[in-house]
Amino acid sequence: MLIKHPDDHSHHAEALHELMESYPGQSAEIHRELLRLQLRESIHMFAELLEMQMDPLDETVVLLHDLRLEHEGRVVEIDHLLINRNLQITLVDSV
Repeated sequence: MLIKHPDDHSHHAEALHELMESYPGQSAEIHRELLRLQLRESIHMFAELLEMQMDPLDETVVLLHDLRLEHEGRVVEIDHLLINRNLQITLVDSV
């Protein structure tokens, strides 16, 4: 059962390319951001692969993408979280 789809960040690439053209002196920093975005897109593709492997009617596994939890000023971000009926948890994180 899919609870939350991954966030779509693909529209940011166009803006970063435009910034790189407008500000060539900042191209190194912008290029690093583009690499981070490409990593996020790879994670998105992994999420799609997970979803394709799961039966959409399977109620024994819960799948959450891009989960952000905050507690007492601290934050944890999880790329993919799978929990099965036996409460076995699988975390997939890019960092």
